[in-house]
Parts: sequence; C-alpha cells; structure tokens
Amino acid sequence: MRTAGDDTFLLIADLMSGCGLRNAEAAAVDLPDLVSRDVYRVTAQVNQTSGHYARLKHRKIGEYRGVPLPARTRRTIAPARRGRLPRLRSALCPLSRPSR
Repeated sequence: MRTAGDDTFLLIADLMSGCGLRNAEAAAVDLPDLVSRDVYRVTAQVNQTSGHYARLKHRKIGEYRGVPLPARTRRTIAPARRGRLPRLRSALCPLSRPSR
C-alpha cells in the first residue's frame, strides 16, 4: 500500500504508520518539527472542515506532543529535507500556519 501512490502519499503513509500520526496531523506535518534523529514534534493539525491549520485538540497554542521517529520514516523524510519530495504544507494545505 505504501507504494501505491505518489511521493506525498508515501510520506503521509509513513508518518501515520511509523509515528502514529492521525490524518489531520500528517497533513499538517512541517519539516522543522524534526527535533532530533528519533523524535518528531507534532505541533498542528489541519481542520478537516475548513482546511486551515489549527492547534492540536486538547492542547493550547504552543503545546505539542513528541512522537518516536523510526528509521524508516526518517529515511522517507530525508529527501523532503533536501527538496526532492513535495513540501506537505504547500501540497496539502496551502493556507498559512497558525502562529506558535
């Protein structure tokens, strides 16, 4: 299933399966939220109704949750950091991100 779609689908599938992100969190992924080799910091989600970025449910603005970042998922993200994969923020939700 991971290879059924394009590069954006592969990245979202790996983030959801590898990091346990929810649909809305995976759609709002932002590469600067990679805080170390093995931790991804979830800071926002895409509101499914409006398509705008929003704070995480049950979190205040500026709060986040850290999730493990498996090696396979890190390898999928690596090309995106070098500009080879589409930037999810613009590809999936072209609207501006909330201030932190």
